[in-house]
Amino acid sequence: MTDFVARLRAQGTRYHNLHPFHRRMDAGDLEREDLQRWVSNRFYYQKCIPLKDAAILANCPEVEVRRAWIQRIVDHDGTGEGTGGTESWYRPFAARYADVFEQVSPERFREQHDARVRDGGEQKQTCVSEFDQDLIAATMRHAHVTDWSLLHPSVMYDVLNPYWWGHQPDRWVHDHVRYARLDGQSRTTVLDLPARYVAVKFYFNECFPATPQNRAFVRDSLRLLAASGPVVALSTGLNIDDHAGDRVDEHGVRHLPEGIDPAHNLHIQSAIVAGADAFVGTYGGFSYMAPFHGVKSLAFYSDESGFSPKHLHMARSAFDGIGASGLLQVRDAAGGADLLGDVARGDGR
Repeated sequence: MTDFVARLRAQGTRYHNLHPFHRRMDAGDLEREDLQRWVSNRFYYQKCIPLKDAAILANCPEVEVRRAWIQRIVDHDGTGEGTGGTESWYRPFAARYADVFEQVSPERFREQHDARVRDGGEQKQTCVSEFDQDLIAATMRHAHVTDWSLLHPSVMYDVLNPYWWGHQPDRWVHDHVRYARLDGQSRTTVLDLPARYVAVKFYFNECFPATPQNRAFVRDSLRLLAASGPVVALSTGLNIDDHAGDRVDEHGVRHLPEGIDPAHNLHIQSAIVAGADAFVGTYGGFSYMAPFHGVKSLAFYSDESGFSPKHLHMARSAFDGIGASGLLQVRDAAGGADLLGDVARGDGR
């Protein structure tokens, strides 16, 4: 059995991310025409995936397999217009769901993200941009909706700024916000997940910059985690914001397949986190997702000046309010990968 597992893992050396073409693409060495041809091929590949799965489903005689396999089609196509993605997140206050990537490409979204950072000095949507207005108008036309109201993230910032600026205590936030657990029943079949695993998402930001020490910390952490059980890395290759990561193809770490439909990217990652024994990664907004699913989150930083203590205080206060106290642990990566503690020993929950 050991020999079989070794030979099976050896096949990973043939995975497409190791192909010379992909290495040139990752390094930014491709000509424009080469990249355009790759995009066309990738689009056709993604378009055919649900058709392939439907063909397998139609010819499968096993009921149990068909019940499981149909989720692969749902992951790509949803169950109807306005479904799929993170629909359940918005269900309490939105009648229908549409994803931004149903209207624009990741490249176009990244352009607008960079423009917002350049013009506004930050990533957050603190005002309604022209891009937002065009996106909303296009979505409403596509959905044939003529009567609607807009709840934009800028409204949240306007309401909560008195706390962030130190003019009001945290009670101000609690008076204006209602916290609730996220639906943990969502599933995904883009990856054959083991019964138990740790979800990992390390990326570089202001509090965890791309230093040689942090890169070494990521590799040591993955090595220790993988020694105790399966590890699923939530790296997608989508370049849509400033959260670039460091992919590690070692220690048997499992990665999401390339070419995931951007419109379902967050849904897939959320479903994987919801089913994990624990989440380990960079401290930031993504590390808050796991406790909302009732999953332990162990998040790391290396530069304490790179994040606001007010954010961390309010996050912990929110988790107290939904019965998830203690599920978020934040630690300085300077202490080394041994800080993984019970997670590395396989005692995530």
